[in-house]
Amino acid sequence: ARWYRFFYDSPGVWWVKVGVILCAALSICLVLLKLNPTIPLVLIFLLQLLSHPRWQLFVTSDSPLLRAVLFALILYYTFPQNEVIAEMGLFFVSAYVSLIYFFTSVQKFKSQAWRNGVAMIHFANKSPFWVRSGLASGSNWFLKTTTWGVIFFELLFFSGLFSPQVAIAFMIIGFLFHGVLSLSMGINHFFWTFLACYPAYFYASGKILLLMS
Repeated sequence: ARWYRFFYDSPGVWWVKVGVILCAALSICLVLLKLNPTIPLVLIFLLQLLSHPRWQLFVTSDSPLLRAVLFALILYYTFPQNEVIAEMGLFFVSAYVSLIYFFTSVQKFKSQAWRNGVAMIHFANKSPFWVRSGLASGSNWFLKTTTWGVIFFELLFFSGLFSPQVAIAFMIIGFLFHGVLSLSMGINHFFWTFLACYPAYFYASGKILLLMS
């Protein structure tokens, strides 16, 4: 529909982003005041649906993982006294982030460009930081080794669900991984979205052990 394109083009896309920021700030204020932030969370969820990555300035604006987190929060604050729903939301988010890591690693493993390190080299060459540091060289062993480190990190991330100690190790690696991407490549969206799932991931790691015992 023609009216819908307003949210994909300037200035509409900027109003959507401003709306998300204002609703997020309002949600934080309501939580700090011990009030229910369901309405602004629902608005953020709807605005995220409008922020589909058809707009070239926000190519990572559409995030199924972020919407999963928002959905879990909306359920929690809609039924704040229901502990079952609260735990289901935490387990859902922890399972979802683990599956995203897992299937991402599978896709990397199936790609010859990722297995031989070429994809990582091409990726690094898009960043002035890596180019200037000399680490984006095609013969550089560091990026090739890092490629397999990333694949195994994503592949085995789910194992932290069965041990809080392992979960902590993976969260530290994940923080460093996404932090480096954020600082060197400007991929800030992934940093905040994935790290927002880590508390649920750690919570589930302790609970699953209790359920299995």
